[in-house]
Amino acid sequence: MVADSQSPYWTETTDPFTPSCSGGIPQGMDVIVVGGGLTGISAAYHLSRAGRQVMVLEAFNVGSGASGRNGGQALNGWPLDMIEIRERYGNDTAQVLWHFSNEALSRFVQIASDEAIECDLQQVGHLDAAWTESDVLRLHEEQRVLAALGKKTEWWSKGEIQDRVGTSMYLGGIYDITCYQVHPLKFVQGLAKAAERRGAKIFCFSPVIAIDREPTGYRVRGQEFVTHAKEVILATNGYVPSFAHWVRSQLWSVASRVVVTAPQAGLIPETMPTVSDSSTEYHYFRLVEHGRLLFGGRPPILPKIARMFPQMAKIPSEFEWEGRVAISWDGLPHFGRTPDGYWFAAGYTGHGVVLSTALGQLIAEAIAGKPLERSLANALGSTMKRRPFSRRWRVLRQSDSPCR
Repeated sequence: MVADSQSPYWTETTDPFTPSCSGGIPQGMDVIVVGGGLTGISAAYHLSRAGRQVMVLEAFNVGSGASGRNGGQALNGWPLDMIEIRERYGNDTAQVLWHFSNEALSRFVQIASDEAIECDLQQVGHLDAAWTESDVLRLHEEQRVLAALGKKTEWWSKGEIQDRVGTSMYLGGIYDITCYQVHPLKFVQGLAKAAERRGAKIFCFSPVIAIDREPTGYRVRGQEFVTHAKEVILATNGYVPSFAHWVRSQLWSVASRVVVTAPQAGLIPETMPTVSDSSTEYHYFRLVEHGRLLFGGRPPILPKIARMFPQMAKIPSEFEWEGRVAISWDGLPHFGRTPDGYWFAAGYTGHGVVLSTALGQLIAEAIAGKPLERSLANALGSTMKRRPFSRRWRVLRQSDSPCR
C-alpha cells in the first residue's frame, strides 16, 4: 500500500504523525474512513466539523501514499485540458468544473490559513509548458478557452521560460499566477490534527481487510478488530485494497518517481513557478529550500534532469522515491457510491493535491445531507467511462499495470 523506495524529501523534513487518540478501535461510529491521505483526512475533517462521529483507519501513517509523497503542486484545473472537457461535456458543464476547481484551490488555501497549518505554502504560479510545436498550438487554444471561462493567464515565450525557469527545452507555455507550491506531508498531517481537534479519531497501522454490508450500515474488519458504521468511505486512490474489486477495475496504477537534488547555486533561477509539461513522459518540477530541484515523472529521472538542465548534470541527487499514481479511464477523478454501497473517491490522474482535498469535502457534505450539484455528479459520478486516453497519459498507461 505504501510506496516502495527511499524516504521522500517530505518525510525527512517533517516529524512523523502521532495520533492523539488512545485505546482500542471503537466498536461503532457514524462514519469510517479507510485511508489516511488527503481524500480521507479531508472527509474526516469536514464530517467532524458537521458533528459526525468519524474514524480514520490507515494501513501505515497519515500521508504515507501519494498524498504525502507527491511533487507539492497545488493547482486549479483538472488532469484534462479544458478544451477536452468542453468538447466532451459541453460549455455549461465546463463552466461548472472550472468554477469547482477554482473554489477548491481557494478552500485549500483557506483551510491552511484557518487551521494555522505550517506547510510552506507559497503562491509561485504554475507553468503548463509546450514540448512540441503541436503543443504550442494546443496550449494557445487552451488559453483562449480559459479566457472564455473568465480565467486570465499569461503566455511565456521560449526565451521567457529560459530566463524564468532555466531550461531551453520548452517552446512556450501558459503561466497561471494563482497557483501554489506546498509541503504536501505537512499539509495532510496538519489537516489530520485539525480533524482530531474537532473529535475525529485516527488510527494508523490499522489496515482494513474487508467492508461488509449489514442491515444498518457496514462492518469493517481488520486482522485484529471489527467495527461498524452507518457510512464508509474508501479513500485509498492508487493503493486500492484487494477486496475492493470494483474500484480496482476502474483505475490504472502507474509508477511515478521523484528526485530532489543537492543544493545548487546560480545554475537555475533562484525562484520559479511550479512546472508541468505536455510530453508523453509528463515531467513536473519545482524548487524546494536551498535551491534544490525537485523533479518527477516516469523513471529514470536523472537523465531527464541532465537533458532539461544540462548545467545541473553534475549536481547529485540527495533524495529519490517512487509511488503509484491512479489514472482513471476517462482522465477525470471520480467519486460516489460503489455497487456495494459505500463511498469512494479516486482517479486523480496526477492532479490530486487540491482535487482530493475537495472531493473528500464533497463526500462529507453529501453524507451530511447536502445535495450534489447535478453537473458535478454527471461528470464525476461513480462509473469511469472508458475513453481513449489523453496524449499526456497514453504512454504511462501502455507501459504499466492496472489496479487489479
